[in-house]
Amino acid sequence: MRKLAYIFAGITKDKQAEVALPESDEIYRTLYDSSADAIMMLDEKGFFDCNNATLRIFGYLKKEDFIKIHPSDVSPPYQPDGADSYTASSNNIAEAFKNGTHQFEWMHRRQNGGDFPADVLLTAFELKGRQVLQATVRDITEHKQTKEELDKNKMMLTKAQELGRMGSWEWDLATNNVTWSKEVYIIHGLDPGMGPQNHHFVLNTLAPECKNDFIKAVSDTLNLKKSFDGEYIIIRPDGIRVNTHTKGEMIYDSEGHPVKMYGMVQNITQRKKLEEKLSIQSCIASIFITIPDDEIFDEVLKVILWVMQSPLGIFGYLEDETLVVPSMTRDIWNMCNISDKTIRFPKETWGNSSWSRAILEKRIIYSNEASTSIPDGHVGIQRHISLPILLQGEVIGLFQVANKETDYTKADLCTLNMIADHVAPILNARLQHRRADEGMHKLNAELEQRVAERTVQLKKTNDELEQFNDIFVGRELRMIELKEKMAELEKEIGELKTL
Repeated sequence: MRKLAYIFAGITKDKQAEVALPESDEIYRTLYDSSADAIMMLDEKGFFDCNNATLRIFGYLKKEDFIKIHPSDVSPPYQPDGADSYTASSNNIAEAFKNGTHQFEWMHRRQNGGDFPADVLLTAFELKGRQVLQATVRDITEHKQTKEELDKNKMMLTKAQELGRMGSWEWDLATNNVTWSKEVYIIHGLDPGMGPQNHHFVLNTLAPECKNDFIKAVSDTLNLKKSFDGEYIIIRPDGIRVNTHTKGEMIYDSEGHPVKMYGMVQNITQRKKLEEKLSIQSCIASIFITIPDDEIFDEVLKVILWVMQSPLGIFGYLEDETLVVPSMTRDIWNMCNISDKTIRFPKETWGNSSWSRAILEKRIIYSNEASTSIPDGHVGIQRHISLPILLQGEVIGLFQVANKETDYTKADLCTLNMIADHVAPILNARLQHRRADEGMHKLNAELEQRVAERTVQLKKTNDELEQFNDIFVGRELRMIELKEKMAELEKEIGELKTL
């Protein structure tokens, strides 16, 4: 009985398989014909079957018309990479027969001559004792267009971020990981290949004076649901300080809990430098316009020392090969023990000091080492910059700053040189105005002297004339009196004769 049961069971399974095969074929045919992708069957002779989507995609009306064409007729002669379509397709078919499947992108051609990109999957299998291929072709025109548009937008965004020195970031609060765009790595002076960082890493890139403000701003964003917006200084691995502007928004879950923050960061160092430059220039211009001559040099030097973070300095000008330094800082003047202190230094007294070399060589002289060539009694110089003020290639003045707590940098040189370029024409105009005033005062003094001398001469001449006049007029009066007396005498004589 048990044996008969096994036989009966085997017969039942075989019967079920026989029934299932037509059902399976029907299901496959339904999927085959209803697929939105083109499905074609081919062997070594070419196509022998296709679904309805094949006709629609390739532009044919009847299956009979499609299976008559050669597979090379549904491709342009060459692929976008320049490969010959016939050779490349043969290689792809061989790869599919070898490995069972092969997937690749391909440029197909419709019956009307229009080309379209496609994703092709070749599957090899045995059908009724022969090897065949099923080619599944999916039109990816829209996908490619979307991808190209996304790639274009990504490229434009990357270029915009690069030009604007701006990058995007995202902070995942659950993992504490921070994701940066390429430009953010560049702003921080880091390699984009180093991958995502965490929030603690970000905090460690901040300058010490900015860290507390940054932490408070983040806390306010989390607790008060405020936007994150601020300017902070970061320090790169090479020590360069970078001014940044950062903005961010918090993302909350359905229950109102913060989950992510995303935003942007922009390198605003150039803008800050420009703002600082304009501020310095405006301040100095105001001093030259509003401050009397005898106070200008002191006031300008105060600005320079503040900008250069230096306690000591001088601002002088050249006058007939003499360096005049009316602005020598009071600290230098009080600390200097050199006898016969003066603010005028004729050329023959310059020696080989850094500032004299700066003037004579018309270039910046600076050092971050203590000076060993200063005279006895002079203030100690630990580090310094001597910069000639040039106008049209000629030295008209000098800046010197000294004893900054840290080394002077190329940025310091650029800043001081910028100030010198701005000061040069204004200083020259004031010096010319002063010289013109001095020349006018000298002419006025000479004129007054000449007037005074002429007045003395005129008085002397007048006195002489008056004296001469007194003598001349007196004689004339006596002559008149004599004539009158003679006339009287003649009259008396005449009267006597008549008697």
